[in-house]
Formats: sequence, structure tokens, C-alpha cells
Amino acid sequence: MIYVVDNFLDTASADMLLSHFTKHCHKASSYENTFTLDVNNKNIKLIDFCISEVTKICNDLEDNKVICSLAQIVKWPEGSNKLDHVDPSDDVFAAVIFLNDDFDGGETAFETGEIQPSKGECLIFKNGQLKHSVKTVKNGHRYTLSMWFKKDT
Repeated sequence: MIYVVDNFLDTASADMLLSHFTKHCHKASSYENTFTLDVNNKNIKLIDFCISEVTKICNDLEDNKVICSLAQIVKWPEGSNKLDHVDPSDDVFAAVIFLNDDFDGGETAFETGEIQPSKGECLIFKNGQLKHSVKTVKNGHRYTLSMWFKKDT
């Protein structure tokens, strides 16, 4: 299951999250070929709103209730990618909100096709079931608000 919400965030909101990463990039961790900034449980209203709204969508799509287990703003530098993989089976959904689209590449790929990043768009998918990847970022940097959801036990 792949679900896309166009214009989930307006341009100003996406820019605010991108600015948050820029201001706090010194706190980001290096993960593989990306830089991640943990943002859940930080009392940031816009991020709390995103988590809440995506949780509602996921709960509408799933019989079991889910909770956000991790939320990160991720910088994908030029040349970065993520090879085909399936996330752990206890993950129910992943959600990716694209914070910019002024780069080439960086598509989220599935066996059935690719999602071209569009600023403000939200992509939700069953990451513990679907093989997925991120194509190589070219000519710029890709920024996302990425969230992972598990069953609420």
C-alpha cells in the first residue's frame, strides 16, 4: 500500500522545517550517507502537527492503531542514496514529507514505480512489507521529514 497526500504542507511550513534543520544541523547524526536530526518529542508545534496528522491517516488505513516511533529531518547530500530494502517487520508505516524539490534524482522507488519528490507532499507506505529505495540525489540536497510508525500496544 502506497498513499500520497499532495500539498500536505504549504511552502512556508516546509521552509520552516528546513530552516529548523539548518539551525540545528550541528546536532545531526551521520547515518550511512545522510544526516539525521531527531525531532520527535521536542515540543515543536509544526512537527507535532505533522506527526499527529500522519498518525490519523495511518490509523484510518490500518485496523490496528499506530504510534510514531521515530521522526527525523533527514538531509540527503548530493551523491547519497538508499539501496533496496524492507524495514523491520514491526514497522507498520513509514511517512516521508518532502521539504524541498530543488534537486535532481532522490526518487523513492518501489517495485511498482517511483515517486518523484514534490515539496510539501507526504508519502505513506507499508515499509515493513514493501521493498523500497531512494535513488541517487544529484545536483543539490534532498531534505525530508521522515517518520516511522509501529503498532500501539
